[in-house]
Amino acid sequence: MAEWSSETFSGDERERGRAQLRRMVTRLGDVAAEGDADPRERVAPFVEAILGLRRQFRSERRFDDADRLRDLLTGCGIEVRDGRQGEESGWELAAPSG
Repeated sequence: MAEWSSETFSGDERERGRAQLRRMVTRLGDVAAEGDADPRERVAPFVEAILGLRRQFRSERRFDDADRLRDLLTGCGIEVRDGRQGEESGWELAAPSG
């Protein structure tokens, strides 16, 4: 950084460097304000509540309703993993696309 600070640029490198630094500082500010918590921990209470309802629907053989809840979670970026004999084995946040 020290060498870079004394560099004389002929193009737009200085502006691009400033823009990148601004993005990093902004992200650091976001982390400071929001914390660097695992996103899974933030959504877990909601996902667990929906999965509890889904388990109830499945035990009541309301499979269409259970499937709608799974589809809702999938649409929100939550991958529901079903284990053997249709039992739920867990969930994960889907990898961001793009």
